[in-house]
Amino acid sequence: MSIQALQGAKARIEQLKAGVEQGPKAASGAGGDDFSARLEQALESVDDTVQNADVVTELQARGDASMSQMMVALEEANISMRAMVSVRDKVVSAYEQVMNMAI
Repeated sequence: MSIQALQGAKARIEQLKAGVEQGPKAASGAGGDDFSARLEQALESVDDTVQNADVVTELQARGDASMSQMMVALEEANISMRAMVSVRDKVVSAYEQVMNMAI
C-alpha cells in the first residue's frame, strides 16, 4: 500500500474519532441544519471510501498494492454504500408515513 493511501486512511480514522467525540454535543442541538450537516458529512464519507477503493484498485493494477488490500478497500466501499442505501430507504419510508397521516 502506498504512503498516500496509508495517510488517507489515518486521516479518515482521525475524522471518525472526531465525529464520535462530537456526537452527543451535536445531538443536543435542535434544528434541520444539524441533520443536513450530518447527512452531508455521511455522504462525503461514503464518497471518500469509494474514491479510496478506486485508488487502491489502480495501485493494485500497477502492482503497488496487494490483492488483499484491494479486496479490503472494495469491501469497505461496499459496506459504506449499503449502509447509505439503508439510511436512504429509512428516510423515504419515514417520509411516506408522514405523507400518509390523516389530518
